[in-house]
Amino acid sequence: MSIRMPIADLLVKSPIETITQHIAATLEATEALIPFLEAEFSKSWEQAAELHKTVVASEHRADELKAEFRKNMPKRLMMPVSRTDLLRLITSQDKIANCAKDIAGIIVGRRMRFPKPMRAGVLDFVRTSVEAVRYAKEAVNQLDIYVKSGFGQNNLERVEAALARIDEAERQTDTMQSDLRAQLFKLEKDLSPVEAMFLYEVLVWIGDIADNAEDVGNHVQSIALS
Repeated sequence: MSIRMPIADLLVKSPIETITQHIAATLEATEALIPFLEAEFSKSWEQAAELHKTVVASEHRADELKAEFRKNMPKRLMMPVSRTDLLRLITSQDKIANCAKDIAGIIVGRRMRFPKPMRAGVLDFVRTSVEAVRYAKEAVNQLDIYVKSGFGQNNLERVEAALARIDEAERQTDTMQSDLRAQLFKLEKDLSPVEAMFLYEVLVWIGDIADNAEDVGNHVQSIALS
């Protein structure tokens, strides 16, 4: 015999709140890269090692929140947003935290330092990538408010404003990455081939932070407009 339940009992709150906690931990991991690189460039190895631990701890916190999200996501009840979209959103966020951990890990492990003429540009590159993540966090927070408000138009406009800021920051990082790669190409004759290879790879990973922030924005937009 089938049991009928009132439709209100089938509806559950959006799990976006956990996703907002996840993007906060992700941002903490990426923000720590700025003082980390400053310490690394000045050969403050002990400080860099401590900041590396901060990055790793924030990334682990993000992993815990991702696992909690997947474990607690309702499988049968109705939600106001798509489960698939939410899973894609938190996966993109998680890639940002992973990039931050990989960058800090390879740099502290090899005690890597970009050539002195590049360091200011690399720090600006990282700062702009971190800005993209800050805007991604704002977009996720506004999405949470938008869903909780019953999909009000005013809240949608705030989501769209945050998305526009992500796109602008990501475009800036594309230009920065291209310029830094060209600069490194001119300087690589003074580096060992292995060192140059890893420096190119780090530039790619820094760019990936902004690219994944843009992916977060795309998933937020998909959820907001669905």
